Amino acid sequence: MVLNYKNNYREELADIFFDIYYNPPFNYKWMSRSSITKYFIDFENTPNFRGFIFAQNNKIRGGCLGVINKRFKNKRYYINEIFISRAMQNKGLGKEFLLQSEKILSAEGVEIIELVTEENIPSFTFYKKSGFIASDNIKYLIKPIKI
Repeated sequence: MVLNYKNNYREELADIFFDIYYNPPFNYKWMSRSSITKYFIDFENTPNFRGFIFAQNNKIRGGCLGVINKRFKNKRYYINEIFISRAMQNKGLGKEFLLQSEKILSAEGVEIIELVTEENIPSFTFYKKSGFIASDNIKYLIKPIKI
């Protein structure tokens, strides 16, 4: 079941998010639990924030944090984070979460869902199987700056 994001779910979602990224394949040992809470609060305060919670058997299993933007003629939903608890991955829950979220967004007039990910992580294959198209002409660029 997909629920609208509410900040009273924040701590439970932060626990799930921390567990995912602190462990393989990411191993972000630099990440702290408190930094994730602050990260989620920043999303909640972003204009046009739209989030979802995925629940199963009255237990929170994952979340999605994003922003709705109206660009030119299309209303779009940009996914910043979408995640399912490690214990529940590879069981079809991510697919179900995404499909249910798409229905809600479609009813709200959203025509396109966007996200950025890396090719070398397992979720890339999941996104491709879920109907996302890898763009050949758009590249995500980063530039480290020295402090």
